[in-house]
Amino acid sequence: MKYSFTIETDKDEVIDGAIRRMKTRRELADALGAPTRALREYASDILQEVAHRDADLLVDLSSEIIDALDRPESFTRYNILVVLDCFVPHHGPVVAKALYQLDDCLYDEESKIVRQEAFEVLCHFGATTETRSKTVWEYLSGALRCYHGDPEYMTMLNYLCDMLNNGKVADSVKEGVVRLFIFDAEQGKGMLQKRAQQIVALAPEMLEKVKAEQVEAAKRAAAAARAAEEDAKAADDDYEELD
Repeated sequence: MKYSFTIETDKDEVIDGAIRRMKTRRELADALGAPTRALREYASDILQEVAHRDADLLVDLSSEIIDALDRPESFTRYNILVVLDCFVPHHGPVVAKALYQLDDCLYDEESKIVRQEAFEVLCHFGATTETRSKTVWEYLSGALRCYHGDPEYMTMLNYLCDMLNNGKVADSVKEGVVRLFIFDAEQGKGMLQKRAQQIVALAPEMLEKVKAEQVEAAKRAAAAARAAEEDAKAADDDYEELD
């Protein structure tokens, strides 16, 4: 396809054209698969600007946009994640089609920013309905275990807090969050412990449930230990009687 722009074309001019003309938008979507990195990055940058202004204009191009998450350069991948984030409020089904690619981006080997943005998109998507929260928790929990203590971890916790605090989150997800963070909330140190305490406090009913289970588990363990001790003592007594 021959494009009406080059990487030297003023971006504001192309943004304006993309907002007004479907032809320009299709050219930009096609350019996401261009053979040159510079053109792919240019197109993705324009598209994320258009998405911020009116994401509805790009819905018909969602297949090309999602496909661009597989481009080798992190700048293009990041811009496409921004576009998907703009789709979340009104075009959730489009984002749902990109879940596998979003999961891949969570473990992007080259870019911390791509990993963080993918986590943010999933949190925003999960906050929209309880069903979606259950869908994304599988991805989020895996990433949280993987990046525990890494530089991007605290930023990911901010996105998770926002999802819990402002989203429509299923009780099963809240329980999963409490189970994942209760150790750090009780045994962690510094900012990590403080943040974990804030997170579990966002699900008070589940926190109470998990703590009650811990108490019962401790009682059962103590009872089992006492029983084992008594059995050992009885065995010793039997041995002495045999002597």
